[in-house]
Amino acid sequence: MRQSSGMLKSKPFPVREFLSFNREMECSGEGLSLEGMTLLTPGDLLAHDRYLWVEFGLGGEGETIRALGEITERTPADVKVRFKHLFPQDKRKLAIFLDPEAMH
Repeated sequence: MRQSSGMLKSKPFPVREFLSFNREMECSGEGLSLEGMTLLTPGDLLAHDRYLWVEFGLGGEGETIRALGEITERTPADVKVRFKHLFPQDKRKLAIFLDPEAMH
């Protein structure tokens, strides 16, 4: 069953981080927008990374988004990520998910 976009934006959701040197981590994300998201990962875990790939689902089958993100801010509790690249089909899926009226 598909979650409403409001639920995904307001509640933490699973995110997979792909870091340099073939490192991969699971975390939670929140504050999703077309511009980026917040990863609920302690900033010191990503102290040496500037860019990372993130992958997250939109609540339905086949609705996985993969984006290249740039870390813009680190705190002890989280990391702010700005999307540098979204594949066109993923950007469209994310836009529709965040604003279903965008389909029309």
